[in-house]
Amino acid sequence: MSQMKRRRVHWTALAAVASLMIGGVAAPARALSYLYATEKPEYFFNPFEESAAQAVRAWFASWQSGNPLLLGAFVDPKVTFRSRPSESLGHGRDNLLREVCGSLGGKRNLIDLFVIGGDYDAAVLTRWEETDTKGQVSHMSSFFRVQKGLIVEWSDMSDDAVSPAAKGAGNSDACRAVDTALHPAS
Repeated sequence: MSQMKRRRVHWTALAAVASLMIGGVAAPARALSYLYATEKPEYFFNPFEESAAQAVRAWFASWQSGNPLLLGAFVDPKVTFRSRPSESLGHGRDNLLREVCGSLGGKRNLIDLFVIGGDYDAAVLTRWEETDTKGQVSHMSSFFRVQKGLIVEWSDMSDDAVSPAAKGAGNSDACRAVDTALHPAS
C-alpha cells in the first residue's frame, strides 16, 4: 500500500472513530475529485451556475412554446448572438427577436447541459436535437453566457455535416407579435 493511500485510510479511520465518539454515524464521505466542470452534478452548482442553468432551460422551453416575447424575458437587452453558424454576429434583444421569430416553436429536445461558472457569470454548453416538420432530426450545440440570470451571449452550432435550413416565416403570428411589441401604435 502506498504511503499516500495509508494516510488516507488512517485519516478516514480517525474521522470514523471521532464521529462515533461524539455520537455520530461513521460513514466516511467519498472524496470529490472532479476532473472537469462538466462532471459536476447540479446539487454542487453555485448560485450563478444554478441561475444560468435555469435561464437556459427556460430559453428552450420558451422556444418550444413559440412565444418570442417570453424568450426575450431571458435575454439581456445588449445580447450578442449568432443564430446560425453561417451568419455574422447580431447585437441587441430586439434584433434577436426579429431574427428568430419565424423559427420558434417545434420540437427541441435538450440532451445535455454543462455549466461552468464563476462568481459573476457562467458559461453553458448544450447539446440538443431539433425535429422539423418532415421528421428530419438535426443535432445541434449551443453556447450561452449568462450573467445575473440573463443570457448575454448565444451561439448555435450544427453537430451534423450540414446545418439545418433557415426557417423564414417573417409574417408569422409570432413575428407580428414581436413587431407590435417593438413598435406599438401611437
